[in-house]
Amino acid sequence: SETHFRERFRSRYGIWPLEYLTSVRLGAARRLLLVSGRSVREVAHRVGYRDEFYFSRLFRKHTGVTPSQYARNKERHIVALGYPAVGQLLALGIMPGSAALNSRWSGYYRSYYHLDIPVLQTDAFNDDDGDLIKEIGRISPDVIIGGDFQSHSVQEKLGRIAPSLFTPWSRTDWREQLMTTAVFLERTE
Repeated sequence: SETHFRERFRSRYGIWPLEYLTSVRLGAARRLLLVSGRSVREVAHRVGYRDEFYFSRLFRKHTGVTPSQYARNKERHIVALGYPAVGQLLALGIMPGSAALNSRWSGYYRSYYHLDIPVLQTDAFNDDDGDLIKEIGRISPDVIIGGDFQSHSVQEKLGRIAPSLFTPWSRTDWREQLMTTAVFLERTE
């Protein structure tokens, strides 16, 4: 029966069948938005949603950004250093290209937002031996967003890789941090 199937599926995989189907469809939608150049309406139809507005609401709920914002994010590769930077970017409708997150926040963002962003070396924000810096240099991002929890020497080295913003997280409130990031990324609207 349908009820028995749902219960067995949930006990086996930890999620309901509809949640699984939604994650598969949204994963396919993310890939199409990044590589196909198709409209949101076309993508919605291709992954099984007849109503593009419902699809857009669902997409935003699961990724933190609208489908059109997600597609625009391929224009710039932004590295987010830490969960505050990821949160600021998502609030601005920007999906980071990669993020350095500690293990607690990596799981949260992956499970809640179903992020497909590569997670860089974690727990290394004052990385004096340079592993995180080398990894970011290898990626060659367009922009780096972080907080003042990175040491000045790390901030200096990262600033040589790409234009960087290190917001003073401990001395300002979230509104000021968000506006600082928005101004830096020219997303004040």
